[in-house]
Amino acid sequence: MRRGSSFAFGLPGNPASALVCADLFVLPFLAALQGGDFNAVPARRTGIASAPVKGSPVRRRVFPCRREGDAVHPLPFRSSADLYTLPPANGYLLIEKGA
Repeated sequence: MRRGSSFAFGLPGNPASALVCADLFVLPFLAALQGGDFNAVPARRTGIASAPVKGSPVRRRVFPCRREGDAVHPLPFRSSADLYTLPPANGYLLIEKGA
């Protein structure tokens, strides 16, 4: 990259969406700029969901969750404007399209 290069990201307006997009796209990009692995940020782990979570047949879904050991506890999430679910979350539960 050239010296003086600049980059811009357009993030969604809803707080939960902006946070998830920053974690999934901006942080890995910044890690890669510093010589790190784009795919290593954020850390990805598998776990066992403690409650059923409904996926979507047309897109991947992301839910805030609370991870404790191998257990992943989906948090009640109403919409991407939901500010109350984010503080107790310590991760995201990614449900692939069609799952």
